[in-house]
Amino acid sequence: MLVLVKMLRLSKAYGLHVHLLSLIGLLIWHSTSIEVDLASSEIIKAQADSLGDKQEKVRRYAMTALGELVFCIATQNENCSRDCAGLASPTKDGRSMPSWLVSGPVFALISSILRKGEDDTTQLYALRTIENVCSQGSDWDARFTSQEVIANLCYIFKAVGKHESIRLTTGYCLVCLVCFSPPSIQSVVDKLSFNNITFGLAKENPRQQQINVNLLNMVMLGSHMFSNMGIHLMSLSEDKLLVLVLISLVEQGRDVLP
Repeated sequence: MLVLVKMLRLSKAYGLHVHLLSLIGLLIWHSTSIEVDLASSEIIKAQADSLGDKQEKVRRYAMTALGELVFCIATQNENCSRDCAGLASPTKDGRSMPSWLVSGPVFALISSILRKGEDDTTQLYALRTIENVCSQGSDWDARFTSQEVIANLCYIFKAVGKHESIRLTTGYCLVCLVCFSPPSIQSVVDKLSFNNITFGLAKENPRQQQINVNLLNMVMLGSHMFSNMGIHLMSLSEDKLLVLVLISLVEQGRDVLP
């Protein structure tokens, strides 16, 4: 792996760069753990630099490889005694050994892929990274809980023409971040509107229904934080189909309800 990272850092050829990113991503994906000495190879920096490449295909493979690496780091840190800050771990002779540290700019770079105009495939890889990383606990959720990320997720979630897999992954990301930061539900409602959330309950896809049920639950739980909750409740009371849809969801049982 160290040789591949060195080649990636030095490679200027487009084709070789893509193949190296693909191979590194696959190796990480198939790994049960990654040795901490790989941290000194600047693999994260090499992947992050590739994510800023002008070539769309390079960015796709870079996002895939970086996403796999960050998720692996998050998983390992969650399962060991060290915290998520990536503290140095001592060797037997007392010398410190390099350990994993995923810096704020790396998370900001991943988040920037969610902005309007980015390639859909690259966005999907970024969304899956956020979804997977946030599943590891609050220390990791906090890296993505910002107004900009919430706004971009809401835009993708309601954007016309987005593939269903992108919309569903976006919805799961929204639910994860709102559960970690309940006050952010107000920003979600401001961007999506109550009507969009309740309309999603009537969708035929159980996964999409589940996302909207979770968002609606978070709205109800956080209703005391809304300055204009009365207006939202009025719009809900005027929705004649809402009660019928909710009854239908209850009848579906565990397929939809969390």
